[in-house]
Amino acid sequence: VLNISDNNKSFTIKNKYDNSPITYVDKDKYNTMIFLATHKGSLLVYKVTKTQSNIKFDFHLGRHDHNTQITSLLVNNTLQVIVTSSSDSIVNIYSYPLIKHINTIKCESNFSISNVIISSCPLPVIVIYSYDQKRFIVYTINGTKLPRTDTTSHESDHWISFAKYRGDA
Repeated sequence: VLNISDNNKSFTIKNKYDNSPITYVDKDKYNTMIFLATHKGSLLVYKVTKTQSNIKFDFHLGRHDHNTQITSLLVNNTLQVIVTSSSDSIVNIYSYPLIKHINTIKCESNFSISNVIISSCPLPVIVIYSYDQKRFIVYTINGTKLPRTDTTSHESDHWISFAKYRGDA
C-alpha cells in the first residue's frame, strides 16, 4: 500500500500484482506515470490522471524480471530509460515510455547492490554501488564494464553523494 498526499487529499495505491511491500517509488518528469518496485522483485507502472478534484491511478503493467527485492529504481528522462537493481546482483534496463526490457547487467554474485545511478554526460553510464562493500562499478548503458572503474575506495560514498547532488542520480 502506498499513500500519496496532494493538496491536503490522500490517495492510496495497493499492490495487487504481487502483494508484497513497495521498496522504491519514482515518477516521470511529467507526473503522468508512477513506478513502484516491490520486495518480490516486480516493477509496477501506473498511469496518473489528474483532474481538478481527483487523482486517479490506473494499473498499466507489471514486470517480474528480478528474483529478489528491488534495491533501487531510477527513471532517467534524458536517456529515456528506467533502471532497476536487486539483491540478486542484477541490474535491468528498460526503455521509457514503452517499458520494454533492453538489457541486463549481471554483477558478480557476492556484489550486494545498494544503489544505481545513471549519468548521461559525457558518456551514458550506469554506476552500480554497494554500500556494504564500499565499492562501485561502472558500465556503459549497453552493459560493457568500463576498465579501471571497479573501486573499493572509501571516497565512493562522497562520489555517490556528489552525483545525486548534481542531478545525475
